[in-house]
Amino acid sequence: MKKVLGLDLGVGSIGWSLIALDKDERPAEILKGLNLEVCKPQGETETILVGDTLDY
Repeated sequence: MKKVLGLDLGVGSIGWSLIALDKDERPAEILKGLNLEVCKPQGETETILVGDTLDY
């Protein structure tokens, strides 16, 4: 089974998903994914990374 890595690069976030393809190379199933938001709280100098892993 072939797999495709999908990326979503935004201004304040990064997302990705791993998608399985069927025999005709069409998306069949989302295997795993992650959304990572980059935020800096007001008045803070340290960047905080917030992520949610998605299991399908």
